Amino acid sequence: MKKLIILLFTVFLSVGSLSAQSTDLKKLEQQASQGNAIAQYNLGVMYYNGEGVPQDYAQAMKWLRLAADQGLVEAQYNLGVMYENGQGVPQDDAQAMKWYRLAADQGYAEARYNLGVMYDKGQGVTQDYAQAMKWYRLAADQGVAKAQYNLGVMYYFGRGVPQDYAQAMKWYRLAADQGIARAHSDIGVMYYNGQGVPQDDAQAMKWYRLAADQGYANAQYNLGVMYYFGRGVPQDYAQAMKWYRLAADQGLVEAQFNLGVMYDKGQGVTQDDAQAMKWYRLAADQGEAKAVYNLKRLPEKKMLSIFSNRWWRPFSLSEVPSLLIPLLLPFPLFFFKKTRKKLIDWAAGLSGLTKIVTILAALNICYALAGWIGLIVTLVMMFLSLWGPVGSALALCVYHQQWAPASHLIAYSLFSSLCFWVSVGLSIKLGRADTNNATKA
Repeated sequence: MKKLIILLFTVFLSVGSLSAQSTDLKKLEQQASQGNAIAQYNLGVMYYNGEGVPQDYAQAMKWLRLAADQGLVEAQYNLGVMYENGQGVPQDDAQAMKWYRLAADQGYAEARYNLGVMYDKGQGVTQDYAQAMKWYRLAADQGVAKAQYNLGVMYYFGRGVPQDYAQAMKWYRLAADQGIARAHSDIGVMYYNGQGVPQDDAQAMKWYRLAADQGYANAQYNLGVMYYFGRGVPQDYAQAMKWYRLAADQGLVEAQFNLGVMYDKGQGVTQDDAQAMKWYRLAADQGEAKAVYNLKRLPEKKMLSIFSNRWWRPFSLSEVPSLLIPLLLPFPLFFFKKTRKKLIDWAAGLSGLTKIVTILAALNICYALAGWIGLIVTLVMMFLSLWGPVGSALALCVYHQQWAPASHLIAYSLFSSLCFWVSVGLSIKLGRADTNNATKA
């Protein structure tokens, strides 16, 4: 019985509250209809937020426009927001600019900031960094944190003003004092690079962490970099992995790629090709060229139980064709007398070491190019002197910024030597047969 009384009392209060709200709404509508600007503005806000009435952007636009036409600055600003976002009306940057400017001319700080953004981006107006600076500064002087941060960005990159790291640091600090995460992060970048302040890894760590703790992905990534390389802190792959993952989970491509590298190399975690492939693929989907390249190189199935490190890496099944095809393609040439003769003459004119190094270099070229171009170049290089393939291999290795793993080169050289001498043996045998046939004739 007690619970029932409490329930009935609660229902009574709710009905009374709804009745009061209904009366207040009717009163507000009556005042708005009579031209009261404040009532029109409040009614517009209620429709915009769906407070006490169903959310209705068209009704919000109607009442806010009536209030704005009477010069109510808050209504003018909100009208600009609705035009910029296309709420209740078609999106229209020119109209947004118009209403922001009316509000900005009355000193409304947020409108001044938004005007600065639109001039900065060239949104609804020709891009004009000088005008962006003007409006950002007016808003920043009124304490708008986002304007202070953007003013710092303008000074940092020299947009609309001469580049000035000291001024950039000043405005970043003001924004950071109000908790803007990007400002914290950018101060960290300036300490890391020694821009406008003495280079200081410890200070960079401090500011990166402040931003990272607020969930800012770029700062989380930078914190990971600091731990990875031991800048300002002892090197710690586990901590690097932690911060890279937080940034990667927010879609930051650099962090996704670096996570792939750490799983690929087993740094801070157990080596895991599947995880490496996952993060490389996510980065590659965002257009990261290095991730696309590493995906091609990542072994999918190990054929040799050799440790994967800087010098040794197991083969994968996907790499077998690149091993076999360039070595087997020359065999059809041995069925033609002219090509057999050229091969024998070439082999006779080279020393054993030159033959091995030439083939090894040619195969390294094939490995570096990893495609049909590589196969063609390999075939060509097998009939050239020592310095041609070696120079080309060096150039390609420098271009790709890595060497073919020694495990691959050794396997290639052994197998290629076998194929080569089998080829030469066949050619010599067939050549002798040709000679005998000619003698009998």
